[in-house]
Amino acid sequence: MFPQNILSYCWMVFIFVFCTMFILYRIPTLPNFLWNLISYGKVRNVSGRGKPSKKQTWQSKLDKVLDVPKRWFIHFYIVSVICNSFLLFNLISVVFYNGEMPGWYLDVLRFLTNYPLQNPKASQLSIIIVIALLLIQGVRRLYECLVISSYSNSTIHISHYILGLLFYAFAGINVVAEGPELTGKVQMDSVRQLAEQLEWFHVAGILMFLWATYHHHVAHKIFAGLRTGHKDRSHRIPHGDWFELVSSPHYLAEILIYASLIIVLGFQHSMIYLVFFFTLANQVFASISVHEWYRQKFDNYPKGRKAIIPWLL
Repeated sequence: MFPQNILSYCWMVFIFVFCTMFILYRIPTLPNFLWNLISYGKVRNVSGRGKPSKKQTWQSKLDKVLDVPKRWFIHFYIVSVICNSFLLFNLISVVFYNGEMPGWYLDVLRFLTNYPLQNPKASQLSIIIVIALLLIQGVRRLYECLVISSYSNSTIHISHYILGLLFYAFAGINVVAEGPELTGKVQMDSVRQLAEQLEWFHVAGILMFLWATYHHHVAHKIFAGLRTGHKDRSHRIPHGDWFELVSSPHYLAEILIYASLIIVLGFQHSMIYLVFFFTLANQVFASISVHEWYRQKFDNYPKGRKAIIPWLL
């Protein structure tokens, strides 16, 4: 049973929206403004849909105004690094130095979630590990955006952009909302005392995170290697690693990354499941549309390659 609070309701709405988008995606006569709303990047021209008309109507002009460059994805990871650095710093302060979270942050927690829970669903160690992993994920993706990735001139709808910012801003709040109360009452004397909370699922979740993170990074390196330079905007068929199995291994890896957080939190943390299902709905929808784009653009696209789940989907 999912918790009854404002943030969980928001996640449920977002999940429902992505499921609805998948249904709309299957409608061949979908109006351009709806197609531009639910699609982004190169897939906007799947089956010729979403192409701007020669006549510049008020609707087509509005669509252009509501689009932002896809390379603005970098802002997601800047937000992630800022928010999770703040959280990790304050968590360490609370656990080891008798500190307290800023009052305004606790007010936000209480308003959006059921914090504090009478019976926390995760230990201090679990919460600290997950926030640290989210920070690592944000730092790595920020590095890849700045140093490795080479983006085309494709765009995304501003609604996708805003939703992405909200996701990375509130991911950490979901985690701490069902952990121990963030006051000096949880102060510990040493790292050893915290380490005594170590369980098998912490190790399993971290190993899974590292495994998925490695393949996530490899996928982005392969993407970057398909282009001869930052001015190259062409698209080619990617090969290597998980690309031999699915069209979007980076989406598959991201799903596994958030699944690993469920494991680290000991399977009892309700809010993290909502974050996972949101990621799952988002990435599955995106991968299926990308897979269809590849198959339409390249006649020699590998027939045995699936969209996101090897041998199945």
